[in-house]
Amino acid sequence: MASLTFLIKPISGQCNLICKYCFYKGQVHGQNPVMCEGTMEVLVKKAMNYCNQRCTFLFQGGEPTLCGLPFYKKFVKYVEAYNTNNIQVEYMLQTNGQLLDLQWAEFFKQNNFLVGVSIDGTKEAHEEYRKRPDGRSSFDYAAAGIRCLQQASVEYSVLITVTDVLKGQASKVYKTCKQNGWGNLHIIPCMPDSGMVQALSAGVYAEFVNTLFDLWFEDLCRGKYVGIRLFENYIRLLSGGGYEQCGLLGICAPSLVIEQNGECYPCDFYVREDMLLGSIETNSIKELLAELHKHFLSPAASAPISEECKSCQYYRICGGGCKRYRDTEGRYVLCSAVKAFFEHCFNRLVMVAQNERKLSYKQ
Repeated sequence: MASLTFLIKPISGQCNLICKYCFYKGQVHGQNPVMCEGTMEVLVKKAMNYCNQRCTFLFQGGEPTLCGLPFYKKFVKYVEAYNTNNIQVEYMLQTNGQLLDLQWAEFFKQNNFLVGVSIDGTKEAHEEYRKRPDGRSSFDYAAAGIRCLQQASVEYSVLITVTDVLKGQASKVYKTCKQNGWGNLHIIPCMPDSGMVQALSAGVYAEFVNTLFDLWFEDLCRGKYVGIRLFENYIRLLSGGGYEQCGLLGICAPSLVIEQNGECYPCDFYVREDMLLGSIETNSIKELLAELHKHFLSPAASAPISEECKSCQYYRICGGGCKRYRDTEGRYVLCSAVKAFFEHCFNRLVMVAQNERKLSYKQ
């Protein structure tokens, strides 16, 4: 059965923030600033013809809300028109939240969008790197956008980029999230390709996730659950299930990145000329996937993994990390942080996973 994720950049790298750690800043592919309706229709038609089980459309940027709400209304209309086999369609959108209001939120609710909002835990940390050109508070706008999502009962997550600014701040971040009712947290380490020389050191990241886990586990034991995607994925792996967070097993899942001009690439981090797979307008999905497997997913295209990693007791739930962030010897750049996390939390992760298996068996 065919299922596929399409990561769509409908406005390429254009954005209404000037984040210091953005690796995609200012990129625009082609002459049209926004994906035209013709490209949109071709994309939807080919996706619906290819997928016969599930199709996921993930909108990202730049800032995808700059396309305007009419763009997404048209997109959904095309999906409804071409989804003649009534397959499962999932919509996701990742935003900085600056333009979100109740009108956006009501649309997301009506069409079952999962919305990810980038907000870096505390106002001080957020505004260290995530700047508005006009100087106003980007944190306040993002928080207001999340309140609109909450008011409309939209399913959403909060994306927290961890930098060295958050050293010793895990407790404050966790408290801020709980106070605001932000319960589905995605922890994203700020990696070397952010354009910053030293945005995050392994020691700071280890301290952050270890403290966060302690607080999360304490609440879990008290029956006050807070969703944290990283921990949930590790528990899923340890309980015998699969993972859904990119990079956790050191392998890449098949997906297509679609730029606003129809160009296709293998990954959000590999939107570059030498990784161009073709065009959604001129190539079939099968042709694009053949190129994807040949040049990106094949064993020959994989980055090396060090023997030290392969012999590590945690390798089966780490996989050596994302291949983009391995050094010349095949060692993940945050290896020491990941290892410190498992040494601190592994027994408790296993305990939760075993409980999950028991509950699953009873059901």
